[in-house]
Amino acid sequence: MLAISELRRRRIHLGLTQHDLAKLAGLSQSLVAKMEAGAIDPRYSSVIKIEQALAGAENARASPLSSVMRRGVVGARRDEKLSVALSRMRAAGFSQLPILDGDAAVGLLTEAGALDALAAGKNLAALRVSEVADAPPPVLPGNTPLLVAVRVLESVPLILVRDGKKLVGVVTRSDVLGSVHH
Repeated sequence: MLAISELRRRRIHLGLTQHDLAKLAGLSQSLVAKMEAGAIDPRYSSVIKIEQALAGAENARASPLSSVMRRGVVGARRDEKLSVALSRMRAAGFSQLPILDGDAAVGLLTEAGALDALAAGKNLAALRVSEVADAPPPVLPGNTPLLVAVRVLESVPLILVRDGKKLVGVVTRSDVLGSVHH
């Protein structure tokens, strides 16, 4: 069980701000600050939420990125018809696909990019993937600490995972969040 006197030390050791910890625990930053200062006697449910958030962050720090990746990479080619790539994306249940040239990521096809083209009056059936491509997603080695990947996923929707020079998997925000509850 969490010793309230240890809360600040554990949070700082994990490189988390009060805001980060509050977000992970589903609590307010001001509650975390008051708990750390000893200014309140927290409810048991709040202590449990904090303990679970700290444990999750500790596990994420120790776990490699490969522990939550989906093996294999479903992608698109930049010269491919957009309608074909969107059909593959929909069939796989994905909201984005990396655009690949062999094992090199050269772009990212997203639902948002396709919708932007549609809103601009473009005929999606006549477009190629390259015409709606976003910047390529980051590619990280499988042994990257999961906590580092979480920080990266705050600004991008997915990370490609490599083993040497070969792409071996994908990690999305959903993959990471799903791993927290298992």
